[in-house]
Amino acid sequence: AGAPASCQDALDANDDGRLNVTDAIRVLDFLYRGGRAPLAPYPAQGRDASDTDELGCESGL
Repeated sequence: AGAPASCQDALDANDDGRLNVTDAIRVLDFLYRGGRAPLAPYPAQGRDASDTDELGCESGL
């Protein structure tokens, strides 16, 4: 295991305010099965438009 991510909000792929296996499933579904893309600001870099959760972002990815 490495160091924790400095921008946990960027890891919240389904934007439910939590980091769990469903985030990984969403990304893998998009990459390998043509599922829905991650929410905006993807594919550009930027701030989470629904930035109402408690996940922090000390620095961008």
